Amino acid sequence: MVYDLNVSPTNMISKFFQLKKLFLDQIESTYMEKILHQLISLPFLTSLTIFMVDPVNNINTLYLQIFNLPTLKYCQLSLKEGLTRELLPMASNQHSSIEYLVINNIININRLINLLSYVPQLRRLTIHSLEESYHKQICPIMLNHLTHVSLTLKNINFHEFRQFIIDFCSTINVLRITIKHFIDSSYVDNKKWEELISSYIPNLRIFDIQYENYFNSIHSSRNDVLFNQAISNVLINKFTSSFWIERGWFFAQQNYQSNRTIFYSTNPYRRNTYTLCGKFEKKTCLNTCDNNLKSVRHVHIQNKKAMNKCKYYFPNVIALTINNDDTKSYNSFSTILRNIIPLKQLTKLIIECSQFSFIEILDLLCSMPNIHTLIFLSIPRFKHKFHIVKKSEKLQLLSNINTITDMTIIGSLKFEENQLFINSCQHLQHLIINTTIDDLEMDIRLLSNKYHCHNLHFYSLCILKATTYWAMKVQSLIRSEKLLNNYILKLVGSNLYLWW
Repeated sequence: MVYDLNVSPTNMISKFFQLKKLFLDQIESTYMEKILHQLISLPFLTSLTIFMVDPVNNINTLYLQIFNLPTLKYCQLSLKEGLTRELLPMASNQHSSIEYLVINNIININRLINLLSYVPQLRRLTIHSLEESYHKQICPIMLNHLTHVSLTLKNINFHEFRQFIIDFCSTINVLRITIKHFIDSSYVDNKKWEELISSYIPNLRIFDIQYENYFNSIHSSRNDVLFNQAISNVLINKFTSSFWIERGWFFAQQNYQSNRTIFYSTNPYRRNTYTLCGKFEKKTCLNTCDNNLKSVRHVHIQNKKAMNKCKYYFPNVIALTINNDDTKSYNSFSTILRNIIPLKQLTKLIIECSQFSFIEILDLLCSMPNIHTLIFLSIPRFKHKFHIVKKSEKLQLLSNINTITDMTIIGSLKFEENQLFINSCQHLQHLIINTTIDDLEMDIRLLSNKYHCHNLHFYSLCILKATTYWAMKVQSLIRSEKLLNNYILKLVGSNLYLWW
């Protein structure tokens, strides 16, 4: 069940006596305590997912309420911690039935340790942003059922990570670890890994590591530069001993840009993302790549040069990210793409490249008719005259064939430019934009008209970087011009939400 508090009262949840799965999206903290109190009365609730939109000041109370749910097995949390830094007390008598815990928000090791004391039945743990704790605490917890651990580390050195593994993860079979933008040579020290695995996690079957080293050449020290060179020149050769070969654990590394290196596991793991960067790739096993391409669902393209050099085809890709500016023309972009991925199969496109013109984006989208999610992290260039773009045959074709329902435009476009994107998406239902106060009223009128013309059942708009004054202005406009009948307008932080 997906429950929307903007169209349903909070006290309705307890009426769904047979409810097994609940997804709470874009929830404000003021609702949570009451909602969780009602969930206790649901005897079959086994899965709970919560995405918060504002900081939670009573976060420990929220955790305790979740752990008190009697039948919960799966729990995924995306929380924003408020001013309270007090840790949850270690569990004494209260224990949760949770077996699968996913935490998407930033959490430090100490807070995580205390949370783990409440979930002795835990089998799978996924943390998407684990950061260091300045005041260390040592309190090993027996997690005898834990088999799978996936961690993305933030500013945690290898020593602290190692201690966490020793204290809590000795029973695991699968370890997936991602380290980004943090320099610690121990993470690429084969001897340290061999000692840790042999001595403390002997049952490990899958070891999946992705270590991305990045340093700013302006602010980096000489040691940082030397470390990056060390990774590039030596690292891959250290992971070819019998310890790694006998377990079938192989690795590759790519050097893209002068200050960026990535070292990662390959065969036999099925990665769902793949980055094309156009640089030479070193491997510990030469026959690892082709076997993994069928598992890839999301391809990241760093530049056009990377596409030209690509010798692989990704048959099951459904998402594409294009980033990293390239000064060369993108005229043949879609033509080259066809040799790499099945364009008609794509459902999500993320553009993070300001070198694309609007016409070139139209060409791309016309070759991807099944895209339903379109995200612009960089603003396209309107290098052609506006009236030429507006009368373009490609624009007319796109309007007729596209199925885009969700669109995000992070940068600020002029109203006329926003209008082109919005009008070309006949099925649009959810829009996130970064507009200006001068264009605000015109954007609201445009969306209201689109809603009425196409008889949409539900529509949502999120305006980034808004203020209370913006909310008052939108409220006044809707009422004075009677643009909408049933709607909800709410300012959450600096985001203005409008549902109708």
